[in-house]
Amino acid sequence: MGVKYTEITTDVFLRLPPGHDFSRVILRITCEDDLYYVNSFNFAYVVLPANLTHFACRIKKPVISEIYLRSSNPFTVMKMFKRSFDLTNVSMIRYVDNFNDSRDAMEKLVKALQEKFIWPVDICPLNQKSAGVSAAISAVFAHADCVTMRYGSKEKFTELQDYLLNHSNLYGITPSKEAVMALCRCHALHYLVFGKPSSSDTDALREYQIVPHRSTPVDGLLSMLYEDRMLKSIRSGGHKDEGLYLSPLVDKLRSMQLDGKSAKELSDIIDSYCAKLFK
Repeated sequence: MGVKYTEITTDVFLRLPPGHDFSRVILRITCEDDLYYVNSFNFAYVVLPANLTHFACRIKKPVISEIYLRSSNPFTVMKMFKRSFDLTNVSMIRYVDNFNDSRDAMEKLVKALQEKFIWPVDICPLNQKSAGVSAAISAVFAHADCVTMRYGSKEKFTELQDYLLNHSNLYGITPSKEAVMALCRCHALHYLVFGKPSSSDTDALREYQIVPHRSTPVDGLLSMLYEDRMLKSIRSGGHKDEGLYLSPLVDKLRSMQLDGKSAKELSDIIDSYCAKLFK
């Protein structure tokens, strides 16, 4: 799916089998006790929330310092941050916020941060205003050094799966089979590691998790809302008309500018691959 590094916390780390390669893994520190594992394994980076940045001097790996902006001016926050901590061992700054999803606004912000400070910029958009995916896409176009998203939580952070599927809005194409299969594998691995589905799993994705968009599909035909379609189908006495009854996933994909044939093909790929994984 184009993901270069996977970020985990120590509770996930302790569930992984011995001998795991962590060279593409970022460990997120949540308390001082987590420092026990940091220097003993080949993690690519270590993430320190702002209140734990004073531990950076004890870490021999590249450090990403994470700052929640909370709608504050990022330059004012950074000035205070620099005065409070020794950032010698910090390799990147992660900015977490409900960013403006405008491409122009994001480009100005990223460019200004890169020019004013020496640290590479990691943009982590929150999704509390349902604009996280747009902000993430804007950050990519703004040439942010890194963009961070989350798999497995639909409440707070921008979802990787929505980001993946929303690219159809930009290019009018179905996501590749490989990318969709990778998404399904994420769901399966989450189940194997934690013993339960993720809160934003592939089953939920098939139903209502893909955010609909107010746009016309490429074939120019607008599909009915799921509830309206079901009501009409019941009144007509069945679900035999394929043009009348579509799965929720197909309906959502159609709202993302995919034509009916492509949406149906993608839905079939997800269903068949998930079935194989869980057998």
